[in-house]
Amino acid sequence: MENNAPGTSIFSVNAFDPDLDQNSYVTYSFTTNFNQNSPVDTYLNINPMNGTIYALRSFDYEQLKNFQVQVQTRDAGIPPLSSSTTVNVIILDQNDKAPVIVSPSAQSGSAAEVMVPLSADQGYLVTKIIATDADSGQNARASTRH
Repeated sequence: MENNAPGTSIFSVNAFDPDLDQNSYVTYSFTTNFNQNSPVDTYLNINPMNGTIYALRSFDYEQLKNFQVQVQTRDAGIPPLSSSTTVNVIILDQNDKAPVIVSPSAQSGSAAEVMVPLSADQGYLVTKIIATDADSGQNARASTRH
């Protein structure tokens, strides 16, 4: 989820090795080196003993919507055997961007002024308010109260 606290557990990969003793112990690691031109270890950390994946930074949906990492598990046998899987990390949008009124525009921080003719009848459309919101989907919908 967007705006997560760094260090938050976001997922866990689990592997099972039916071998006995040392041959059944597994460790986890990332095999993907880069994501979006940045090293994976700047985004995520994986606990090598239990496969828990932690976010190392707060994600911003408007900057990064999703990415993939390869996770490998390796047993402690001789020779070591391994398996891998792809983890799709999908950042969920939060309503963290305020809507911005783009029309009518206020002059130098003051209230917007709209001219209404004296001859305007009841129901006359004075202005149309237009706003934008940088969030996505339902979080980008803006409404007005009057």
